[in-house]
Amino acid sequence: MSNKRMTVGQLLATSGVKSHLSPGDLEKILESLPMYIRNTDPLYIRILVGLGAWVSALFFVGSIASLFFQNEQLILIQFIGIALMTAGITISRINKSLFFNQACLAFVIAGNLLLVFTTGEYFHIKSSVSLVIGQIIVCAVVYPLFNSSIYRFISPVLVAVFTVIWFYDDKIYYLIHLLIAIEALFAGILFLRKKRIRALIPLSYSAAVMLPVTILIMNMMGMPIFRYRHYSVTLWPSSVILVAGLIYLYFYLAGGLKQFKEPWIIIAIASTVLLGIFTTPGILIAIGLLIMGYAFGDKILMALSFLFIPCFLVLFYYSLDIDLAYKSAVIAGSGIVLISVRWLIGLLSKYKVTI
Repeated sequence: MSNKRMTVGQLLATSGVKSHLSPGDLEKILESLPMYIRNTDPLYIRILVGLGAWVSALFFVGSIASLFFQNEQLILIQFIGIALMTAGITISRINKSLFFNQACLAFVIAGNLLLVFTTGEYFHIKSSVSLVIGQIIVCAVVYPLFNSSIYRFISPVLVAVFTVIWFYDDKIYYLIHLLIAIEALFAGILFLRKKRIRALIPLSYSAAVMLPVTILIMNMMGMPIFRYRHYSVTLWPSSVILVAGLIYLYFYLAGGLKQFKEPWIIIAIASTVLLGIFTTPGILIAIGLLIMGYAFGDKILMALSFLFIPCFLVLFYYSLDIDLAYKSAVIAGSGIVLISVRWLIGLLSKYKVTI
């Protein structure tokens, strides 16, 4: 007898289970499961498929660009981009094998990049805003047509990446705070809704990644290698936005404002405000992902938080334009706050303290 364990997604995909469920019942079950449970392919396989598709797409784009960009044949490049995307979407509906899924993903990503990078030239837009406009249009059109969770995850993230590049190139750094507010609201709407639509689940995880990616790029731009552009932006508006978002999340998960007098929520709010003052917005985002991951039993959100916390600590520490002693105090202070909160909440839970 085999001891190999099956995931819930693999179990639901078997013919024996499908024969006892109507398509409507199966759809309702799948909608209620997180993406990492629903998908029948192991996570490492999906990661390799995505990486392989990206490498293939870059080769496609590189070869096509070398042939046609130098001759400024924009119409032909855009035609090739549309043809690649059409081929990818069509083949994906006919054949569901892993090889064809990867090939279709590479076609669609290559077509996406070709269309986005020619938008500015076609409409004579010199600013990087053309990348944002092109990606939003392509994502809106292709997302409902191409049933690939990897593309549906990557494409919206590219919108955030291109937006930050636009802000940086045009030196409108203050708009990054507006972008963070929009991303936080977007993620909250998608994750905190009572019923999650299956087609929007990849978009939910994409929204969860947009926030840390935006802050990560912003922190990297503050490093000495980028400072020749005179990059300067204060972090406190983003910290205020994220602190407010976390406090709302606490009350939402706790059941409303009636929990305001609970000791644990008072400590959580106080510690969040302190972290907003003394640490980077990235840490606040990682904490929010961790809380939602534990609250919803979502391993992907928890993995994202564990991935980004050390990244933000290292980049924040490196990019701070202060002496080493103060840097050490900031990092140590953040750690003391988090450890103290963990100890106090554990103590309150042990003795069931109430106000």
